Amino acid sequence: RGSNGHQQVLAKMGLLRGFLVLCLIGLLDTFLIGGLNYDPVACDEIGVTRIGLHQGKNEAFMLYFFIAHIYDNFLNPWHWTDEMRTASLTSGGFDLGPNLTVADVGAGTGFTTIGVLQQGVLPSNVMMLDQSPQQLSKARAKQELQGLAAIIEGDAENLPSNWTGHFDRYVSAGSIEYWPHPQLAIDEAARIIKVGGKAMIIGPVRATNPISRFFADMWYLFPEEREYEAWFKSAGFTDVKISRVTPSWYEGDRSHGLIMGCAVVGTKPAGWKEPTRKAPAKDTAEKASSGWNRALSLVMAAPRFALGSFGGAYYTLLPVAIYAKNVWLGGSWLAFAAAVLLPLLLALLLELAPRNHTPLGRGQELTDGIARLYNESSAIWESVWGEHMHTGYYDDYDDTTVFTRQDHLDAQTRMMKELLGKWDHLLRVARAAQEEQRPLRILDVGCGVGGSSRFLSQEVQTQATESGIEVEVEVVGITLSQYQRDRAEQLSADLVADGSSLTFKVLNALETSLDAESFDLVWSLESGEHMPDKSVWLREVARLLRPGGTFVCATWCSREEDGEPLTTAETRLLTRICKNYSLPEFVPLSAYGGFAAKARLDDFHATNESWSEDITPFWPAVIRSALRPLTVLRLLVSFNWTTIKGAFTAFLMMQGFDDETLNFGAFSVSKAGGQRRSSRSRRASLSRA
Repeated sequence: RGSNGHQQVLAKMGLLRGFLVLCLIGLLDTFLIGGLNYDPVACDEIGVTRIGLHQGKNEAFMLYFFIAHIYDNFLNPWHWTDEMRTASLTSGGFDLGPNLTVADVGAGTGFTTIGVLQQGVLPSNVMMLDQSPQQLSKARAKQELQGLAAIIEGDAENLPSNWTGHFDRYVSAGSIEYWPHPQLAIDEAARIIKVGGKAMIIGPVRATNPISRFFADMWYLFPEEREYEAWFKSAGFTDVKISRVTPSWYEGDRSHGLIMGCAVVGTKPAGWKEPTRKAPAKDTAEKASSGWNRALSLVMAAPRFALGSFGGAYYTLLPVAIYAKNVWLGGSWLAFAAAVLLPLLLALLLELAPRNHTPLGRGQELTDGIARLYNESSAIWESVWGEHMHTGYYDDYDDTTVFTRQDHLDAQTRMMKELLGKWDHLLRVARAAQEEQRPLRILDVGCGVGGSSRFLSQEVQTQATESGIEVEVEVVGITLSQYQRDRAEQLSADLVADGSSLTFKVLNALETSLDAESFDLVWSLESGEHMPDKSVWLREVARLLRPGGTFVCATWCSREEDGEPLTTAETRLLTRICKNYSLPEFVPLSAYGGFAAKARLDDFHATNESWSEDITPFWPAVIRSALRPLTVLRLLVSFNWTTIKGAFTAFLMMQGFDDETLNFGAFSVSKAGGQRRSSRSRRASLSRA
């Protein structure tokens, strides 16, 4: 359970990779194989070459396995209304009466069958057929469908042989879109009705709007009216008539295509000859398959099903959007866009804005919030910015400078070098460790995924060696995030194997439980802002430092007040940042001098000027990286509101540094005892600061 956050992040990333693989397989299947599923005769005659991702028996089987329970109450009211059903069944001379026998093919839950019965056909003269057992189970439970001649499972492209010439009427509504070989199914319709009988197919019509056409073709078959007519005539039907149906709220607009958009009727003439077209051998084998073969075919269809569901989702929402536009918003797409986007924007602003002007707290709530923030966001940050989870230091730039990604990564390394070399503490504690013949031990507080710890291990060792100091360097990194600890160990494995001493622990910096006076250098790079009680934190730092040891810190601070308290607007801005980044209240840099004094840490050296100007290019770069398409995709796929809010909060950080409400500063304090620097050395250090 301890690594639950890490496992959740890995699971989400694994799901994303798995989904992308499924999509790739689906695309390959569609473009390399899918087009071959059409009857070649139909392709030659009317030039149909597209095929949707859900246009297949297995894909339809899976779809209705999931939606059978909501089909009547949720889908039909938006696509296939009572009025549309009545208008279709009474169009094109498709007369129905009590003495006629009717086959409803692809009957689903029986919605269209009920419409047939409402036209006066006797239940005992009606048979229902569908390939989905889930749909048919719903049909069998309906009181209106009791007493039918039969409700059976079957295939529209291979109807029962004993149905030949048996029916007066054939009807199929909302089924043709799933047929891989529509021509074969319409041939079958002609076979099972009597001479003089009539067949009706009610189905989709293709969109002319390019966006809707894209999603339609992705999903399943949306024929054009000319294709319906060609199929009917190729099957031997005469007197082919096409009637258009549209939901009333569409107000005649058919540009986006319709799932139920036209009713096509044809008559079987005297002297009709059965076409010789047959399904491909692989389809015939599939129809006869069962058991493991059936299961395998469903598995192979899963990628197409997953990818095609995007099109299905689009057409599920489209009629709702058109209803809102035409019924509620006066037919304006602009008004619709505003009605949709403004509430979303308002929700985001409300989420980013605080409900009151109080900090998040100082207890377990804050600790859990910090751990959750980094458990959920570290993977995305690392994928964009690499191993260093902190600001960069830019020492030579102007308004015309154009930075590359490598420039920003170099600035992050420069930030660590600047902090390590700002005061003359490093070689002093290294020499002390050498004289006492022990390792030089460093504690990295808020180590992230270990980037700064690895830097310290290598850089300190290099500087010590170059100065003639032979000492072993040991680095301990601590974090509240289990994900970061696990990732730090993973990224440091090669260095550890080569002999570096790197250890990572999940610990609270306010009470680490580490041995007292066991570290020569305590390092904190952008973790101080998370500390709820900074006085307690510096007391813990003092406990951990050896006599003569040093603590260096770079952190986000509020501006110095100097008799000018923070304004209401400044307080509001800082509170919004605190809320979204799991921070307590900000304090000015000078406040750390008081905390250090209470902890009996000496030589407080704050920079005379903040480093805010030196980090100015960083936050705009963070914002640009968050708006990159791949990063946006990662944020959306993460389904994580905390991470998404964190990305938007970068705008607030940039605002805070721009108007100087925020200050980025650094300081150094030492614990009394051990070797001390000369007054001349201290004066030189102060001069550099």
